Amino acid sequence: MMDPQTARTLPRSLRPKGSQPLMSRRPPRRTAVNSRLSLRVAVQCGWWLGLASAGSGCGMVSSTGPSTRLRFDLDVQVESDPAKPLAAVAILQSAKELGRTAADGSVRVTLIGNNGDVVALNVACPEGFASPEKPLSITLRPLVGVSVVPQYRARCEPRMRSLVVAVRAKGGSDLAVKHLGREIARTDSDGVAHALLKVPPAEQVTVVLDTSGPDHTRLRPTSPEFTMTMPARDEVAVFDQTFSELVSPAKKTKKQGPAPLGPVKIEAPNRSHF
Repeated sequence: MMDPQTARTLPRSLRPKGSQPLMSRRPPRRTAVNSRLSLRVAVQCGWWLGLASAGSGCGMVSSTGPSTRLRFDLDVQVESDPAKPLAAVAILQSAKELGRTAADGSVRVTLIGNNGDVVALNVACPEGFASPEKPLSITLRPLVGVSVVPQYRARCEPRMRSLVVAVRAKGGSDLAVKHLGREIARTDSDGVAHALLKVPPAEQVTVVLDTSGPDHTRLRPTSPEFTMTMPARDEVAVFDQTFSELVSPAKKTKKQGPAPLGPVKIEAPNRSHF
């Protein structure tokens, strides 16, 4: 008698009568344990997507989500005048300070955003310097090369400028050099003097050589002035002046006229010698 297992493997036409047909394999029944496991994996996948914006095997992340925000580094160089770096300048994004310039006037800041975003950076200058009226406009663009960092420049204008006045007063020794009624220097025996003033840009400056003293009343011109408008930079000005001195009038003397004419006494000759 043929083994039932062998009979099941034969074609239907060759099987002996009474043999059992080969049963088709059915898929395993899903149990409650498998259902709970699948639910747990789905929940964990969704949690990791929300936390880290990326999950291994959990699907793709939308390109418009927060995961597209990138880091952009840039340098800001601040000067008070050309080739004069300025330290302690604060760089702000809204009210948040991103950094301050070092002694070389440079600071590196980091911005977070999307490619193509435009960010405004405010430059807050230290005391004694005027901050720029307009902020720096930064367009976030990735650059080729890891070591390439874009650089932006800003300027902090000094509120006061230095003015050196060099006085050359020929014939005017020991004269007071005055500004706003205050003596700021005095000429030496050669009529030379130097004075340093702190003046805001665009202000008019007037310097006077004062000849009102009792020892200079004969000098001409009387108390000459030098006037200029302060530029938006440090400046050296030369006050060149030549004085002349009045000659004192000569004292009047009594003029002697010719001897008066009149009789002349003639002495008689001495007759004793004859």
